[in-house]
This record gives sequence, C-alpha cells and structure tokens, in this order.
Amino acid sequence: MADVARRNVSVLTPVYNSVKPVEPVRERKSVGKEVTLEHDIRDRGEMERILEQLAVQVERRLVELGITGKTLTLKVRWSTFELVTRATSCAWGFQLAQEMLPVLRSMLSGLDEDKRAVRLLGVIVSGLISPDETHRARLVVTPSLWQDEHVEA
Repeated sequence: MADVARRNVSVLTPVYNSVKPVEPVRERKSVGKEVTLEHDIRDRGEMERILEQLAVQVERRLVELGITGKTLTLKVRWSTFELVTRATSCAWGFQLAQEMLPVLRSMLSGLDEDKRAVRLLGVIVSGLISPDETHRARLVVTPSLWQDEHVEA
C-alpha cells in the first residue's frame, strides 16, 4: 500500500481510467414477492388475501418477462422468526395468479399450526422456462388408464 502512496498520481490515472466497470450478466433464477407485515396476523382469510396480492404481482412480472416457472414456493415467517417454506412443481409451469392460488392455499393450510401468528408471507416462482418450453410441456399428453380400448371380437 505504501508503494502505491509514493507513486505519482499522473502515473496511476491512465491505469485507473482504463478499468472498465463490471457489468454482470446473470441469468434470472426466480421471480418472487414477499411482504413483512406491520402487525403479526393469525387470520387465515387475511393471509389468503395477502397471498393473492403477492401472486398477482408475481404474475405481472412473469408475464412482463414472458416466462413461467416450474416450481411455486410459499414462504412464511412466524412471529417467532422461524422461517418455513413449502414448494411444489408442475411440468407446464406457473405464470398466472389463478393457477398459483389454489396451490398456495393448500400449502398454507398444511402449515396452519394452532393459528400461529405470521410476520412475513412470500410467493416465489423458480425453475424458470421460456414460452416455447412451456408450450411443449403443455402439449405432452398423458394417456389415461380409463380410456376405452377398442377390442376386436
């Protein structure tokens, strides 16, 4: 460090000016929204209303980016600061709030332990895929075990 301090500033200026700023190009891994509540809540209906608002905001961003995500995660922080997450995946992905809400409600009901107070709620969509990949996944048809088989007599 002392060596740098002894150098003439005019010698260091060209070196410093030639350094380019780092511009990281990172691939987006998820889209999510969370909210820390002003007051801890215990009311399940209020939690579901908040999750709906968060899901709509996540949907808006996913649509804006033109992507979907295979994994939907519910994030809950209890009033004790204990953090719990629950996630589920879907081959064709999640993009619309109306697709996310039934799954989020189900995950939330699985956590409804003695009406514990909640401090934070979050909705995250990850495992992001392009529209082309989503379209291909929706085209995959799973044969039904209950389809009529044509048997020749």
